[in-house]
Amino acid sequence: MLEWSATELSSAIRARRVAPSEVMAAWLAQVAAVNGRVNAIVSLRDPEALLAEARRLDDAAPAGWLHGIPFAVKDLVATRGCGQPGGHRSGQTTCPRRTTWWPPGCAGRAR
Repeated sequence: MLEWSATELSSAIRARRVAPSEVMAAWLAQVAAVNGRVNAIVSLRDPEALLAEARRLDDAAPAGWLHGIPFAVKDLVATRGCGQPGGHRSGQTTCPRRTTWWPPGCAGRAR
């Protein structure tokens, strides 16, 4: 499923051929396997919290075509409660108190 397009993944979730928690587990395993080499995800939320969110979506009615599809938000976007290294490898982060560069809740609405 990691090689499926977003459209294919969305269709599989809607048809209940795959659960959002299965998708998240596969995605997190892939991040763990390759991120040390590519450094694509520099600020990952707690995996258990991500899996818990995905499990809540397993039996929920789909709320749009992105329902259950993991996605990453570029760290240049201020996101409440998340470190914001701004693309710097130094790992130094700022933690905005509210979203400031994009309309409030921009990333949250994409969920």
